Amino acid sequence: MEDSTLIARKIGEATLVTCATPGYLQRYGTPASPDELHHGHRLISYLSPASGRAFPFRFTRHGVSTELKTEPHLGINESNAHIAAGEAGLGIVQTFTYSLKPALASGELVEILSAWRPAPYPFHVVYARHRHVPPRLRVFIDWLAAVFSGRGAGIARVI
Repeated sequence: MEDSTLIARKIGEATLVTCATPGYLQRYGTPASPDELHHGHRLISYLSPASGRAFPFRFTRHGVSTELKTEPHLGINESNAHIAAGEAGLGIVQTFTYSLKPALASGELVEILSAWRPAPYPFHVVYARHRHVPPRLRVFIDWLAAVFSGRGAGIARVI
């Protein structure tokens, strides 16, 4: 980090997954590559709440990363609504696996393009550099690290 007054501690990683409902795939076909998403597929993009711009679909294969920049069929700026649109069969979504685990486990959503999964996104806790970190902050950061690593309780089962 450029600001030497801050400390960033990595607490975990999250992976993006691209998926759709079995009904959607039956109707529109299962794409074999990201290029096929340009041809007749309906993409449900997550919109940045700050800018309103669609986050591009990201893919990586054999160490080469690419972004699919296209006009979405539907753009949504709220995570639960984004997932619900995918679960309703309105199109293809790409979001973090921890958000989709129940739908993927039940078969409600099916992962596609798994060979093109992008590299995981790191999650960090950023806090001010002090000579002594308050104990309650230290405990909270350690708890977050345990949760994201799978050693903690609660949300760790979802991630």
